[in-house]
Amino acid sequence: MEATSPNPLRQKMISLSQNARVLATLLILFASLLRLPWLTEPPVVVFDEVHFGKFATAYCCTHEGFFDIHPPHAKLLTAAAAWVGGYRTPFPFNNIGDRYPNDLPVFFFRLVPALAGILLPVAMFAVPRLLGASLPAAFAAGLLIALDNAVWVQTRFIALDGVLWLSMLTSVACLLQAQRFNSMRRRVGWLALCGVAMGMAVGTKFTGLTTGVVILGLMLNEVLERRTWAQAIIFLRQCIWIGFPFALTYLAGWAIHFVLLSEAGPGDAFYRPSGEFFRDVVRLHEVMLSANYGLAVGHPDASVWWTWPFMAVPVFYWAQGELVIYLIGNPLVWWGSTAVGLTALMIWLLRPITRLRLPDIPDVNPPLIGADDQSRLLSGIYSDPFLPLRVPAIGFVISLLPLAGVPRSLFLYHYVPSLCFALLFAVAWLERCGWTDRAEPLARQPLRYWGLLGCAVIGFVVMLPISGGIDGFSWWRTFLFQIFPLWP
Repeated sequence: MEATSPNPLRQKMISLSQNARVLATLLILFASLLRLPWLTEPPVVVFDEVHFGKFATAYCCTHEGFFDIHPPHAKLLTAAAAWVGGYRTPFPFNNIGDRYPNDLPVFFFRLVPALAGILLPVAMFAVPRLLGASLPAAFAAGLLIALDNAVWVQTRFIALDGVLWLSMLTSVACLLQAQRFNSMRRRVGWLALCGVAMGMAVGTKFTGLTTGVVILGLMLNEVLERRTWAQAIIFLRQCIWIGFPFALTYLAGWAIHFVLLSEAGPGDAFYRPSGEFFRDVVRLHEVMLSANYGLAVGHPDASVWWTWPFMAVPVFYWAQGELVIYLIGNPLVWWGSTAVGLTALMIWLLRPITRLRLPDIPDVNPPLIGADDQSRLLSGIYSDPFLPLRVPAIGFVISLLPLAGVPRSLFLYHYVPSLCFALLFAVAWLERCGWTDRAEPLARQPLRYWGLLGCAVIGFVVMLPISGGIDGFSWWRTFLFQIFPLWP
């Protein structure tokens, strides 16, 4: 019997898939090491924990109605984690700096944001990979967001934003994965997951709606590429497969919210549920949006949206003696992505009068004859050479500009969804400019690749005395505040 020769294409696909799983695992392990060992430090109420701790207490202990300008989903997850951790005796969360009692499960209260922060680098790894970036470029995107101090701070304490960021990027990744398949049957599961992730994003904060615009744009782009009635029908079917799980996820969170808050409470002053479900949801949304836009209270650390890319005004979270925690980013991640974006914009504006052009993509992965869409995905083929740039650019604009019209006080962390898209754009741009070597594995990338990642590590460490509440570095904080007088 004649021996069957091994299929080199299949072997390559298996190798790429295994490498991707290894890199994703490394990102998870690294992000976990940055968060979990110090999750209970400091053992005091930090910044918005004074609010979200109260909400979690209402869900799992007192069941008293409360009012918040944000939907309930991430708060419900926090309450569930605290309950699993044994939280039964209510803690008041009265003031920033109040010390937690020994029997309060601080680790579990902060676990949901931490898990979101741990998984966020994987989502940042998946999106550029699904857009056709190489494994080294995708790994760099995940590692850079893991090394950002602002993301690290916000996902170490009781806050909603980590769930929001993870859900937004996951929804985009799920749709991109679905669009790799020609068969609608193979798309359905990913489309449903996209809808669930969108439901979680909007159910965390209303700003998650911006992801829906990105999702809609990606689906319309697919229709415009083919311009057939069959493709239009596929578009409508995709809307249904995304829309139904989205609505189910979003409404389920509100149903749980109303069931758990069965007692009278301070929230009744804003709106008291009548017991008909849909009418209560609609009316409460009207009150929430009105209250959101009507917040006139100022804050010394509030900042204007156009200053966020330059990290001009960090947010003061907590201080005790010489220990301080500011929400402030990694300079290389924030200023570096801003610099790349401004450079790309300038080159694009100068194209009509100059010869400035992006270099062609090296053909290190030739088209795979007879390969299915999953194989093409794993090989890193660009179906559209500018898709890795266009999608992040559109996502950046869509996630940032709506915040320009919000009249209430906004803070630096509101920029992080836009930062994620800016970072994805920067990595894709740098790869097109030759920053990575697409023909080589991660370990054989050029010095310029490892040099930039090394600078990101240095940037993270440099900002730790400001963002990490580390003792013994008051001289360094004083030095930084002298250089940047707007920071303290």
